[in-house]
Amino acid sequence: VKNPTWLNDPIHYHNRGHTSFEGESSRLGDFAGLDDLMTESPFVVEGMIDIYKQWISDFRVDGFRIDTAKHVNPEFWQVFIPAIEAHAKEEGIDHFHIFGEVYEFDPGQLAKFTTYDDIPTVLDFAFQGTVRDVVADGAPARALERMFEADKVYEGGEATALQLPTFLGNHDMGRFSMFLRQADPEMSDETALAKMKLAHAKMMFLRGVPTICYGDEQGFVSDGGDRPTRENM
Repeated sequence: VKNPTWLNDPIHYHNRGHTSFEGESSRLGDFAGLDDLMTESPFVVEGMIDIYKQWISDFRVDGFRIDTAKHVNPEFWQVFIPAIEAHAKEEGIDHFHIFGEVYEFDPGQLAKFTTYDDIPTVLDFAFQGTVRDVVADGAPARALERMFEADKVYEGGEATALQLPTFLGNHDMGRFSMFLRQADPEMSDETALAKMKLAHAKMMFLRGVPTICYGDEQGFVSDGGDRPTRENM
């Protein structure tokens, strides 16, 4: 039984079966067995806003990571996010931080969620992919320069790019240490440590908001995929 009670009514769900991650099914299908809310409905929009507002009021939440943001219609975010930001400000939380998880490595694909969906910032998968290419796979460092040149495509341009959460690995894809082992299974521990330090230096001191995958600071090494990375976190 879900709470609030309106979440128990099937009329508020798409009921299209499992998503194929293609076409309209990407937004209307059930995600990994989770029933997909009909976020086009004004009733659902207001209901979700009320839920998140209560979390802010009750627990002083100062930010939200929006999971799988690209699988929700843009019109939802265009109403939801301003309402949440306004409520946080009313509660005296002036630096409320919202960022979306958009599993895309192309800056143009990431940027459209700031320009059209009106999500303030998104996880910087472009940064992750480029640092992995350069440090783990030996791509030219010029790739980083080209990525940063695309910062202007985000809504607000380079000022928004400064707020993008940068990261090297996470619970979905695995840890950066794993990428190093995949690139060169015979890599010495000394070389792996040096490359880890280099990658983390890029994350900490280049533009963006550094986001460390819990356990990386202890040298955890995942063995790939979603579940194993979560289990050793």
